[in-house]
Amino acid sequence: MDDRAVFTDRGKLREAQLRLQNRGIAIHLKFCALHIFFNVCGRFRAVDPNIDNIRALVFCLQATTTVVEYESVLDEIRVVSPVSRKVKVNGNMENQTVDQYLRMIHPTSWTKFGNGSLTPEEASAIAS
Repeated sequence: MDDRAVFTDRGKLREAQLRLQNRGIAIHLKFCALHIFFNVCGRFRAVDPNIDNIRALVFCLQATTTVVEYESVLDEIRVVSPVSRKVKVNGNMENQTVDQYLRMIHPTSWTKFGNGSLTPEEASAIAS
């Protein structure tokens, strides 16, 4: 199972992951796209009442298998929802768009390509 990802809301499966890991069986848990979508809606609905329109794109983003696909879907999200919200970063107020918010969730934590064999270029792209 170490070459496959398990997409979950991390509840009881986290405990199972740890117990199996102690027995030498690796399971890669990934964040649930539905929960990520709900988080996006909760954070951006005030500035974009139509934020629900990106639901399919969030699932497409999770299903990406390469960095190129990942970046392409993020670009599409930026087009569909270009508005930004104000967030505090290091004591300063900054603008944050939906695609910027999603970029803060590391691809290895929730995408298909983040669990596969990466080319050197892909590994470099997601390391930064």
